[in-house]
Amino acid sequence: MKSFLLTLLLIPSQLFAQYIFRLLRKRKLEKLKYSRFLFFISVMSFTSSLGQKSGEIQEGMLIQNDLSLNDSHVYTIYLDSGKFIYGEVFQKNIDTRSIIYGPDGLQRFRLLGEERGIDPIQFVTDQSGIYRFIIEAVEKRSGRYTLILKRIEPVAKTPESRVDQLMLPFNNNKNPGAAIAVMKNGIVVFAKGYGMASLEYDKPITARTPFQVASLSKQFTAFAIAMLAKQGKLSLTDDIHKYIPEFPDYDKTITLLDLIHHTGGLRDQWDLCELSGRRLDDILLQEELLRIILQQRELNFEPGTRISYTNSGYTLLAEVLQRVTGLTFRQWMRQNIFMPLKMENTFIADNYKENIPGQATPYKYTETGIGKSPLNSNNFGPTGVVSTVEDFIKWMRNFRSGEVGGPKVITQIQERGILSNGDTTYYAFGLGVSQSRGYVRLSHHGSMAGYASTMTYYPQLDAGIVFLSNNKNVLAGYFGSQILDFYFPELKITQPQKKFLVQATKALIPEYLENFVRNYTITNGPAMRYKRFTIKREGDRLFADFKGQSTFALISINDTLFNVQTPDSAFQINFFLEKDENGPHGKITMSGSSPFVKTKINKSSTNSLNRYVGRYYSSELESIYTLTENNGYLVISDNRRDDVILEERDDKDLFAGVIGGRYWLLNEVRFLRDPRGNITGFRIASDRTKNLLFNKL
Repeated sequence: MKSFLLTLLLIPSQLFAQYIFRLLRKRKLEKLKYSRFLFFISVMSFTSSLGQKSGEIQEGMLIQNDLSLNDSHVYTIYLDSGKFIYGEVFQKNIDTRSIIYGPDGLQRFRLLGEERGIDPIQFVTDQSGIYRFIIEAVEKRSGRYTLILKRIEPVAKTPESRVDQLMLPFNNNKNPGAAIAVMKNGIVVFAKGYGMASLEYDKPITARTPFQVASLSKQFTAFAIAMLAKQGKLSLTDDIHKYIPEFPDYDKTITLLDLIHHTGGLRDQWDLCELSGRRLDDILLQEELLRIILQQRELNFEPGTRISYTNSGYTLLAEVLQRVTGLTFRQWMRQNIFMPLKMENTFIADNYKENIPGQATPYKYTETGIGKSPLNSNNFGPTGVVSTVEDFIKWMRNFRSGEVGGPKVITQIQERGILSNGDTTYYAFGLGVSQSRGYVRLSHHGSMAGYASTMTYYPQLDAGIVFLSNNKNVLAGYFGSQILDFYFPELKITQPQKKFLVQATKALIPEYLENFVRNYTITNGPAMRYKRFTIKREGDRLFADFKGQSTFALISINDTLFNVQTPDSAFQINFFLEKDENGPHGKITMSGSSPFVKTKINKSSTNSLNRYVGRYYSSELESIYTLTENNGYLVISDNRRDDVILEERDDKDLFAGVIGGRYWLLNEVRFLRDPRGNITGFRIASDRTKNLLFNKL
């Protein structure tokens, strides 16, 4: 025993902790006999992991570290197949991304969650071997995070116990959570609540807890419009001006069907609110949202030519219903949908001051703990429905029975939009419509303030799920899809793993690979939400990180040619070495085209930026932006939100927001000039708002 302890003293603390963890697992030492020893080892493991940036981790080991932009901290652990893993990354003062790779090098889990607070890590091992945990910064700042694997246990056997396992983070009285209901053959087979509806009043969530269902509300609005069309009170092909004459004249016809299918080209109301300086937790009334929609003078695109999800169209549809029926939206929905379906705990929240008995309070994780994330809007149409999972199951049953609306309306609401070129979109009447194993699948997600939701229904099977949460950080879509897999494994579609185009034949040294490590911008490739990506190096391997979408390994074929493998595709990236004042760097071609080029250096010269400095006004937002130069950066301010730093792009007069308050709404800031070359204004483009004009004052 003395020699054993002497050996331990000679092992460095980190290796010592890892060695003991493996030893205890291997020998299966009795817990009672070694309880004091285990406590000592746990303390050693904890203290030795502070400041650790790479290495092995084990269950219960707390990793605490500082992270800066372009840092990637890598941790490894050996895991047997068939294990359920639950862990947490706590983001103290920096937004992080968590990525997990399996023994085969393929991605098993990826999470880019909220900006602060807890990001949960959950996955199931399908192979035995070494798993890599990668923690990355997604902000241009430094900050601290902690990582801990809280539970490693065998995967549960029954669907019910697997849901319990999945909901471990919320199955307590210290966290907001969710209510879940599952239906098979028209019968509810699972209905349960997890976590707290109110932390202040110690009220747990049940299957009868009311939640704001956020964008799941759109299917009710579209259904109502379809019912009015069936009754002959309106036509879906009518120009919206027939019902709202004050709607702007865009010299293009926008029909009610365009609003339903998101093909009208309207800018999104929430983007417009934030760009005008408002906060989404401000008090936002229905009339105010209508006014900002009606103030717009340009569209994102010609109606009918594209699809772009926008809440504005559904706010307008609610207004159309009120003008056609003479009733409030709340009254009509209650009389014609909720009461006939006996949805007794469902209604339209059209007064943000209203006290709703038992309603789940909305929360979010913050850097200091759990805080409220209030909903101060009375918007209805795109959102506004308050319901329970028990009531929502009654609504989904109607998709099959047609008790309300009848067969014609039920068929119509599943009809997807058709563009002017004949292409069919994914979106029907407030529902995404797809196929799974030959069965029609209706689904939608929602997120608003501290609420998150998802629903999926298979009409032919009379089966589905609804998931309602009062935790903004919950990835409702992820949890919903997992629960669907538990109860309907026969409907799960596993994407085939395509073979690499060519077998990797070249091993490259890290120093050479560094030539290609930098940010790249998509300049003329296919339309994507994220226009930038990063090539990163881990040891002797390169990875392409598509900024919040996916990260894929690059497999070397020769010095400059690499294969990229994704779950459903395989393609090649070809680098070209060039030189500039910064030395050699990479330039990429992909699939024979040239959509990728390196981004410009972040900072610009003061003289080049001064031409853009000034005050700019948007009549459509009734807002003024002030642009200043600060230490080589162009900074945009609106007096209400945090400043946004703009980064210059390769194109002349083109910038993009990279850091600061809601920078993603400034995906593109393109300055305008008169014939003499003087700056006269700029146009802003975001994901859901294009061509927004600001004139220089």
